[in-house]
Amino acid sequence: MDWRALVAAAERTDLEAERRYSGRYRDYLLRRDDDAWWSAAGPSFDEANALLTFLNKWGSRMTQNQAKGGDATVDYLCRTGARAAGLLKEFRSVSLLDVTLDSATRGAIASALDAFSDGPRTYTTGGAKALHMMNRALFPMWDDAIRVGYGLKGARGKDYADLFLPHMQAEIAEALRTFVADREASEGAAEHALETRCGRQWYRPLAKVADEFNYWAFTQPVGGKK
Repeated sequence: MDWRALVAAAERTDLEAERRYSGRYRDYLLRRDDDAWWSAAGPSFDEANALLTFLNKWGSRMTQNQAKGGDATVDYLCRTGARAAGLLKEFRSVSLLDVTLDSATRGAIASALDAFSDGPRTYTTGGAKALHMMNRALFPMWDDAIRVGYGLKGARGKDYADLFLPHMQAEIAEALRTFVADREASEGAAEHALETRCGRQWYRPLAKVADEFNYWAFTQPVGGKK
């Protein structure tokens, strides 16, 4: 992927921000308590409910109505948050470019995604969004259209960790290589420089910008929503 493709996706997202999903994404980030999600006890009921509210506004359709079992969904997210924090504790501050995707790492990521995806009406697309929020620099999101676009037939954690994540890592690395070549930037400063270039209106890591590229390339053309 050429670095200009990431910049173009970020700029298009910025234009849509107030009337599409990016406004909701930023609003949720302002309210989110990251430390609560990384605690051994897991997030509070209110914190998990805030995530569920955000995911449902962002295209997921998880049960939230108390009369229809919404509390069970929130309770599940509380328990899963604690489990995911235990599985991923070594990766809280690691970016997709820096992580070594060995078998143990991929196994932990796959287990965390499956845990988020197996709740009451959570499914793998909503699960990937919840995983993304654990570390936005490491976990790009996916949906049905994105999986089809990359030729992925499965939608489980193993497909994400073994196939999708290495592919996205390679795409971002290629974008940085083209950025360094075109801008004569140093490799050490390139990641921050490209993130700054993509985040002129609001900062987000390259894993999030790659998701924006995927959205415009695969999800939006088939009428999908974030």
